[in-house]
Amino acid sequence: MQAGDRPSGLARADAALAMLPEVRQVSVVRNLAREVSLVERPD
Repeated sequence: MQAGDRPSGLARADAALAMLPEVRQVSVVRNLAREVSLVERPD
């Protein structure tokens, strides 16, 4: 996947998870980013 194909919310989440030391937190951020993606891309 290319970065240009993803909503800005995911890029923001990637930046956030890069600062998070715990894998569990990363998983939560990933799930949240996926929900944001669904909201920003209704189809």
